[in-house]
Amino acid sequence: RAAGPGEFSKQALFNGRLDLLELEGLADVINAETELQKDQALNQMTGQTSSVLEALRKQLIKCIAHGEAFIDFEEDEIDVQKDLIHSVARDVREIATQIEGFLNDHNRGEILRDGFKISILGSPNSGKSSLLNVISRRDAAIVSDIPGTTRDVIRVNANLAGYPVILEDTAGLRETEDIIEKEGIKRALSSSQEANLTILIMDGNKMTFDTETREFKFSQSLSLASEQEVYKNMITMLNESSQPFLILVNKADLFEEGTEQPFSRDGFFLYQSKDNGDTKIPVVVISCKEEQLGTFLDNIRDTIQDTIDPSNESIYGNSTIITRHRHRELLQECLTSLYRFDSHPSIDMCVEELRYAVDRIGKITGRIDVEEILDKLFQDFCIGK
Repeated sequence: RAAGPGEFSKQALFNGRLDLLELEGLADVINAETELQKDQALNQMTGQTSSVLEALRKQLIKCIAHGEAFIDFEEDEIDVQKDLIHSVARDVREIATQIEGFLNDHNRGEILRDGFKISILGSPNSGKSSLLNVISRRDAAIVSDIPGTTRDVIRVNANLAGYPVILEDTAGLRETEDIIEKEGIKRALSSSQEANLTILIMDGNKMTFDTETREFKFSQSLSLASEQEVYKNMITMLNESSQPFLILVNKADLFEEGTEQPFSRDGFFLYQSKDNGDTKIPVVVISCKEEQLGTFLDNIRDTIQDTIDPSNESIYGNSTIITRHRHRELLQECLTSLYRFDSHPSIDMCVEELRYAVDRIGKITGRIDVEEILDKLFQDFCIGK
């Protein structure tokens, strides 16, 4: 018979030639679309990630063995140091600190594996779909002068300067009574909340520009009051959120005549007048029509690099352990169990927490063997001689 999908890899797992992490790494190598994704997957496939977790698991097994010895021979006259249990507690704290470091990675591994999600927001006809097409270098979204052409979220995978990116074009933000359009706007806001970066794009043709101060201001036209209020609310929401965002002023080809070139550059601001004082928000000026996106793309690349680039050791260290949600979930459960280690009055319960922690790490790699605890116990204390 013909082999089924992944059958040989499954047999390698069952025969102990690959563990579960390595098998997942193999799948990620096959599906990698960029060099960075491939490099991360290769580290996992070749066992580098497994070796780190296996070292932690063995340390915990040793702690369990010492705890078991303390329980079984506490009243006997054997050569067990008085500070044995304190030594175990110290080792457990050190292991917990290592796991905390793995979890405090800003989801770098998952983002690199799944793609850096960018949500594009803006009013109807501000140029969201044009921007998506220019970045993805294909006509992925319909571009029309008719407001409200995009009503659902359009997702496109792209390779941006070597980084895997998921671009999401969304419905135009405006006040409407249309039920379908309302649902599209709801999905647009949800897209922004789940994104790693939100791009708020504005129609520069509907704004006033001061060439001396390089400031954009919202037009005083009453017909644009509703649209401008939507933008002000979005800017407030983005400022209050913890996620990065960029504000673009599009259609520079329509209003930049006679000013500096190229269109896409820094040094522009959005002027906002508020009750508690005026503010100037940095913006990037672009023209999707002229495909002048230099500074804008540089800003995106820098944001992605700060988030997921493995070479950014000053922020994240030099290793990525977690690449899937299940890894994070199991490591968090392991850490919670280690935190509870000191909270029990009984040594038996303390050791039980360590057993659970070992089980959680074992579920990540797919290697779980309680007999190893007995083996370690015999090895360290020479029981049976």
